[in-house]
Amino acid sequence: MTDDEIDGFLSRQAGEIERRAEAAYQRLLESIRAGTAARSAVQDAYDSFEGEFYGLLASAFTDLLTKRISADRVRSMPLAGITLSDRLYQNRQLVESTVLAAINRHNQAMRSARELALELYDGYGNDVDLLDVRKRLPRYLRDGVTGDEYARTISRYAAKRLKTPALRAAYLEALDAAEAGRPQDKLNRMLRTAFAERNRYFANRIAQTELHRAYMDTRGGELMADQSLEFVQYRLSPTHPQVDICDVHAKADLYGLGPGIYPKGRAPQPPVHPHCRCKATPRYDIRGTPNERPDAIRELVQGRGDGARLMGSEARMERLLNGEPLDSIVNDGVPEDYRLRRLGDGPRSPLVRDD
Repeated sequence: MTDDEIDGFLSRQAGEIERRAEAAYQRLLESIRAGTAARSAVQDAYDSFEGEFYGLLASAFTDLLTKRISADRVRSMPLAGITLSDRLYQNRQLVESTVLAAINRHNQAMRSARELALELYDGYGNDVDLLDVRKRLPRYLRDGVTGDEYARTISRYAAKRLKTPALRAAYLEALDAAEAGRPQDKLNRMLRTAFAERNRYFANRIAQTELHRAYMDTRGGELMADQSLEFVQYRLSPTHPQVDICDVHAKADLYGLGPGIYPKGRAPQPPVHPHCRCKATPRYDIRGTPNERPDAIRELVQGRGDGARLMGSEARMERLLNGEPLDSIVNDGVPEDYRLRRLGDGPRSPLVRDD
C-alpha cells in the first residue's frame, strides 16, 4: 500500500465503522420499541457492534500487513497498557450508563406530564369527544396510545374546547411540556448521541490511529532499509483539520534542509496524536550535510501568533520558550507506546513487532 492509498483505505474503514454504529443504534431502537428492557436492549446492540468492530479491524489489519490477523489477536492487542477488549469494555460501561440515564429521564418526564394532564382534565369533567380528538392527535401521541391513556395524552386541540381560561392555559402548559420537552424524537436524538455517535467516534479513533501506526511502522522500516535514501519529509495530511503539533514537525527547519525535512532516522514517526494521518515521505532529491539548528522549533513557535495551539496549551508553549526540549514536553504523561518516536527507533505497533 502506498502513501496515497492509505488515506483512502482509512476513510473506507471510517465509513464501515459509521455504518455499523448506525445499524447497532437502529437495533437498539427496535428492541426498545418492541418492549425489551432497556438494559438488555443496550447490551444486545452493543454486543452486535463490538463483534462487528473486531471483525472489521481484523480484516483491515490483514489487508494492510498482508498477513492473517485474527479477531482474537485484535481483541488482545495492547493499547496504552490494557488490551483493546478492556478498552472497549470501559466504553461499553460509559455508553450503557449514559443511555439508561437518558431513557430514565425521558420516561420520568413523560409520566409527570401525563399525570398532570390527567389531573387537570379529570378535574373539569370528561366533556370532550375523545374519538374526535384521536383523529387530530400528533402522531407521536397517537401511536400506541389506547383506552384510558388518551386522557393522559390528550392534545392541544382538545384544550381549545375548554371554556375556563385558567384551565385552558394550565392544560396547554402541560401539553407543551410533553410535546416540546420529551417527545420520542428528542429521546431518539439523545440515544443517537449517547450510543451511535459515541461508539462511532471511540471505535474510529482506535481504528484510524492503530491502522495508521501499523502502516507507518511498516513504511518506516522500508525507508530505513533503503540505502539510497538519506532524507525524509514530514508531510501534513490533506485531512489535517487544525493547527497542532503536526505543524511543528512539518514546518520547523531543524537541519537547514527546508521545512519538515530530516535525516531519515531522526524524522518524527507518525501518527503523533489520535486520528493523525500525516506521513514521513522520501526525498531522494535532497543531498548534503545536515546543519542542526537547535532553536528552530522555538523560533517557529515564537514567530507565530498561534504558538499555544501549535504546542497544545499555553503552559506547553512556555516550557518550550524557556528552553525545554520538544520531546520532553510532548511525551510528558503519555504512555510509552504513544510517545514521540523517530523512524530510526523501529516499529511500535504490537502487530508489526510480532513479525
